[in-house]
Amino acid sequence: MSDNLSLLEAIHALKHLPRKGWVEHGLDAGKVESVGSHAFGTAALAVILKETGYLPKNVPLERVLVLALFHDIVESLTGDITPASKVTPEKKASLELDAARKLLGGIPGMAAVQHDLEAFIATPGKGSTDPVHSIVKQLDKLDMMIQSLFYEQSTGKPLSDFNNDPGKYLVDKKLLAFFDSILKRICLE
Repeated sequence: MSDNLSLLEAIHALKHLPRKGWVEHGLDAGKVESVGSHAFGTAALAVILKETGYLPKNVPLERVLVLALFHDIVESLTGDITPASKVTPEKKASLELDAARKLLGGIPGMAAVQHDLEAFIATPGKGSTDPVHSIVKQLDKLDMMIQSLFYEQSTGKPLSDFNNDPGKYLVDKKLLAFFDSILKRICLE
């Protein structure tokens, strides 16, 4: 069982937790985005895409925003588990589900967020049948892919592992088109 103060401490921790994948690819830990800034980027993308017609109309923005903001909250307890960590997807999901319960369990008014986050975690990859979960998983990866392009520009380090196969992460045709438009604009600069 958690409380509001514990949840706020977890949010604070994410503001200072560097995203591990960038560091594993040779970027300076002191200069990479935090998990908290990634969550903000994912939520901001949702608003931008909704307002510009790239997000499906049948997907409720409020639910997308809540899940986008909380999708990595568990990393305040688990750390940022990347593929290089050699943790199986099943073990990662188990650790993250446990963390979600510890962080959100018992907080008045947060039961719906906890339930949605647990269902989101329990369906890794692109396999979700819930349209909100599917979109947030894709927004999570879209933010990562765009961030990799910005890091390539600013550091000169090749980060194509993150952006060379958009279809690996995105199934929505509009999201693929959006990424393609961003890629073309960045490549022209």
